[in-house]
Amino acid sequence: MKQAVAIRIHREDHTCDPLARVFLGDLAGEAALGAIRRYLGAPVRLVRVEVAGDVLEVDCETPGFPVERQNMLEIGRRMLAAGRERGALSHLEEARRLLPLDAELLKLVGRIHHRRRERSEARDCLVRAREIAPDDVGVLTLLGELELHDGRRLQARRYLERALELAPEDRRVRAALQRCRPAEVDAAGAPPGEVVSVPVATAGDS
Repeated sequence: MKQAVAIRIHREDHTCDPLARVFLGDLAGEAALGAIRRYLGAPVRLVRVEVAGDVLEVDCETPGFPVERQNMLEIGRRMLAAGRERGALSHLEEARRLLPLDAELLKLVGRIHHRRRERSEARDCLVRAREIAPDDVGVLTLLGELELHDGRRLQARRYLERALELAPEDRRVRAALQRCRPAEVDAAGAPPGEVVSVPVATAGDS
């Protein structure tokens, strides 16, 4: 069973990895497609790949395992409910190998890492979840809190303001936004420079 997935990769989340070279045009054609496949970490058929300003748009097809997915998520949640956090994390990380493009799974794993204060691992999962489910308020909020903790107020505010647009009454989002002020003094989160849009390819490969 094939599953269509629309992924929107933001330049601001990839300033120090191979995808940054795709945005800058240092990688193009097959080299760019290879970098994208490696990042996705899944057997995919790339249907469309295009750089549109600060966003890398990737439409792809990947194998779907709906029954296995539901079972693995349910087992992980039961383990968490029973207080077996480490076991749940191990189980869900294993599930990611089968379902690397599942936003719900990525969000759950990211939340566990966040709770364990494993910020690098949490950010990786949550950035990937956002790329697949850009309007998930929980993902945006957690990302905002992670950026706040690391002192990147401007980036945190970008995530949190989007979360507030989607959930204007969310107290957690509002509280986190209050901690972002003033974002203007956050030199580490200065706005990125203008990006030259580089058409990568329209891919019909597997």
